[in-house]
Amino acid sequence: MKNITVSLAPQWHFDLDLPEVSQYTWNLKDPAPVQHLDIVVSHILARPSDLEVAASVGASLLQLGSIGYETVQGHPVPAGLAVANGKGVYEDITAELTVANLLYAMRDLKRAAASQADGKWDYFRVKGLTDARVGLVGVGGVGREITKRLLPFQVDLLRFATRARTDDFGEVHELADLEKYLPSLDALIVVVPLTDSTRGLLGEKILAGLPDGATVLNMARGEVADTEALLRHASRLKIVADVTDPEPLPEGHPLFAAAELITAHIGGASEGRQPRMKALLTRQIEALRAGKPFENLVTW
Repeated sequence: MKNITVSLAPQWHFDLDLPEVSQYTWNLKDPAPVQHLDIVVSHILARPSDLEVAASVGASLLQLGSIGYETVQGHPVPAGLAVANGKGVYEDITAELTVANLLYAMRDLKRAAASQADGKWDYFRVKGLTDARVGLVGVGGVGREITKRLLPFQVDLLRFATRARTDDFGEVHELADLEKYLPSLDALIVVVPLTDSTRGLLGEKILAGLPDGATVLNMARGEVADTEALLRHASRLKIVADVTDPEPLPEGHPLFAAAELITAHIGGASEGRQPRMKALLTRQIEALRAGKPFENLVTW
């Protein structure tokens, strides 16, 4: 049985403990730990240079550390190198934070925390999430997990994607129809990949269509939202963002004060991603050994 060599970027701290597999830690900047590597696992966000670096050590696969691959998309992929994303690693844990952030805003936990800090008993009522009408833009892996977690709250969930269709959760509306539903929404969640068509999607037109007091969550990528538009509407909407443009958000940026909540791109920052990446990487190694296609291959 051929020994397989694998390198992991430093963010990945698990032992594969597989027979005939040699594991190394490599930041893809310093000299490679060995002359040949079969599989190279990138940082959470890969760099365009990772493509050539992985090819330089003869890798068959560059396993990206994220679901999104916009950081390398469009760059030349060397011959003989396959590129796979981290589908299956982040969906559950990103959905977890999405629901937490939504509850934070819709139950006005910011006010409760401030009252506690002031030593005040502050009884108040809010709209809440139960029976609220929530729009969800994006029905991929993360969107699916968000749906599974929201339905038990008995929300009126309207889902939107590029094209209308029906799946096992029911109707998916065409994104072009979102505008007519905006005035009725209590919350809008955006969780789409960053592409030319989604850049700036969460902008003036959509924000202006939402009613006062609605909660807006960007759980996608920072550039999916228009930051200036967010600032213009922050006084009447509850802006929640796990991702921002620019990112990281510079110290003192007005969005810090204007938003209901900013979480510093921690959607995937759970220890839960470690066992999920380990499981994915184990399957990729098995595929390589068996001469079968890798999972989650992406092309452009």
